[in-house]
Amino acid sequence: MALRNRGTRTAASPAPSQAQPASAAGEQPHASADAKDAKPKSGKAKKQPFMPTTPQQVAQLYHEAVEKFNRLVRRKSAREMNVLNKLPEDPPGRHIPYLAMPAHAKRDSLLSSTSHFDDFRGVYNLALIVLFVFGIRIAAENYMRYGLLVDLSFVVEFFDDRNFPGLYLLILMHLQLLVALGIEKLASKGLPSSIVAFCNTINIATLLLLPCVVSIQRDLSAVVSALVLFKATIISMKLVSYSLVNNHWRNVWLLRDVRNDLVVASTELSHAAAASRATSRKPSRRTSTSMEEMDEDESANQGEMTEAEPGPSTMLSNPIHSDDANDDVIDEEEDDDDDDVTVDPWVEYPNNLTVSNILFFLCVPTLCYELNYPRTQRIRKSFLLRRSFEVIILLILIVSLAQQWIVPTVNNAFTHEIDIPLSELIFRTLKLSVPNNIVWLALFYMYFHSYLNIMGELTRFGDRQFYRDWWNATTIGYFWQNWNIPVHKWAVRHIYKPLLLTNQSKLVAQLAVFAFSAVMHELLVSVPLGIFRLWAAAAMLAQMPLALVTHKYLAGTPYGNIVVWSSLFFGQPAAIMLYVQAYLSS
Repeated sequence: MALRNRGTRTAASPAPSQAQPASAAGEQPHASADAKDAKPKSGKAKKQPFMPTTPQQVAQLYHEAVEKFNRLVRRKSAREMNVLNKLPEDPPGRHIPYLAMPAHAKRDSLLSSTSHFDDFRGVYNLALIVLFVFGIRIAAENYMRYGLLVDLSFVVEFFDDRNFPGLYLLILMHLQLLVALGIEKLASKGLPSSIVAFCNTINIATLLLLPCVVSIQRDLSAVVSALVLFKATIISMKLVSYSLVNNHWRNVWLLRDVRNDLVVASTELSHAAAASRATSRKPSRRTSTSMEEMDEDESANQGEMTEAEPGPSTMLSNPIHSDDANDDVIDEEEDDDDDDVTVDPWVEYPNNLTVSNILFFLCVPTLCYELNYPRTQRIRKSFLLRRSFEVIILLILIVSLAQQWIVPTVNNAFTHEIDIPLSELIFRTLKLSVPNNIVWLALFYMYFHSYLNIMGELTRFGDRQFYRDWWNATTIGYFWQNWNIPVHKWAVRHIYKPLLLTNQSKLVAQLAVFAFSAVMHELLVSVPLGIFRLWAAAAMLAQMPLALVTHKYLAGTPYGNIVVWSSLFFGQPAAIMLYVQAYLSS
């Protein structure tokens, strides 16, 4: 039996292997469970790559890879954009026979707008190389034709007898600040508002008109006259803001005094009424004592309320001077252990009417007056040195480009005759556009970034946003709102919003702002040249309809930015050529 059983087993032993395919379906779960238990706990089973066997599977995998590729391009992630270096025909993790993959798919060209591709760093570098080579060629051609024309000794001419009145005006116009301070002091002591407004108007008008009269009568040089008028314009705009802001806080201060008087009067009346009631009733000694104690408690409570609670008058004295602000000031004073940290005292009207305060307002790089400005903790010496170095280098560069490039270009246009044909004027304007815009950009950087940051650093002025991204402007309105933030804030604060408060429309308020800008531009151009053609004013007023058109049709598009840059690139040299022609004709 044993032999028979052994033989039977031996003979039947191959049976399971033969029957394995038939019972694989029923034994597979147990086998997989055993295999799973037999796997090491530290690792996972490696997934076998999917091998397509039919053309439909190959095409499906290919289109999945192409779709993933397009999603990564649309996402514009810097880390995931590295997939651009991999072809969709070779998707990661897919082991597909190369020749089985299709060679083409539905894709856009990279230069098409629908491709969502915007990485043009190579083209940008090429443009810089072309610009550099173009500049070197122009400089070499200019030197071979004219020689070296740069002469910085012209600064000495500013101090000759012809220009001395202009230099006197630069010094004496600061006395108008003291006049404005005296007017405000008298106003704080009860001078009528109508007389205060009249005196401020005469003071500001004198500040603007006197340099104009002196420039025309004494025939100052154009550069000195422009500098004097530019400084006079800045101080006059500062004085307008100074008078209007002080007038506002003076009214608040007077209202606070009136309310304080009402509080005192009501307190006295309450005490008088309580005393009259006490005498008329003839109370007993105990009642009298109780009444006196109640009066003392009431007066004590009234005193605590007057001293501890801010009340409407204190809140009106400065709307941002709240309890939180007081807590911040106290915390800053308690933490004033670091030498770099300084806490400026809070200024309220009329304590701001001092010489030091108005001189500080003269120096800070803003046209809008405030009683308290945001301040930085300290003066950064390295930052100050860098900005000072930029001012010196850029000033030399601007003067050199003007003498070596712009002046010869303008002089050559009117060498033979002044009334040149229109075609020749257009050609000379195009030739002047490149150096003019280079000088204008350098002047913008020097003044709005370097110089104003120097003044902000010296005065520890905290708001350094003197400009925003005007170079990306797609509308004319956005450009004028963001390229000169100090003037824009002043115009909004003292022209635009006051007109809106008088129920004027936004269009009327915008037109008033552009009209004011037109007058200022014409003043700074016509008076130094001694001619009045109103072309600068007309050009500024023309910005209004152009701003409306670009806002309606081109806002947010590349074409709007092209229009903005074209108006700057060709408008300024055209104005220069027209004014030079008129100046030579006169």
